[in-house]
Amino acid sequence: MKAIHVLLLFVAISFASIAVAQEKSAPDLRLKEVYSEQNLSQMHQASIDYLNFYLDNGWFVVENDVMPKVLHSPYLYYVDEETGMKSDRMVTSIELDNMNIMKFHIETEFDKKTFYRVADTGIILGFHSSKDLANMYNKSKNK
Repeated sequence: MKAIHVLLLFVAISFASIAVAQEKSAPDLRLKEVYSEQNLSQMHQASIDYLNFYLDNGWFVVENDVMPKVLHSPYLYYVDEETGMKSDRMVTSIELDNMNIMKFHIETEFDKKTFYRVADTGIILGFHSSKDLANMYNKSKNK
């Protein structure tokens, strides 16, 4: 009887391990603001994981010591939802706690940070290069 309990415990742990390994992370709600449910359901899980990471880690607020170097950065604009291109609507304010950078027209470079001014608020947002962001993502996955 004890052997059966040990076997059942082993099977339960094995199935739990498999379930955890196959667990999908849900798309961030901010992704649902820019992608349809159909688009999200067709994305590979790795793409959703990367986009979730990008939403929280792809940007930063420029610190005072860097501000003079990027003071003349271009203004930040929204993406035109119909064309996917830069709209004529400037970003005039942001909520740092719930910001959806997927709604902004951002042109990042492969190996250089990019900076944009949020209207005349005095806030400048920096966006990591594609290379740096990929490295940051890979490090987060290897923890």
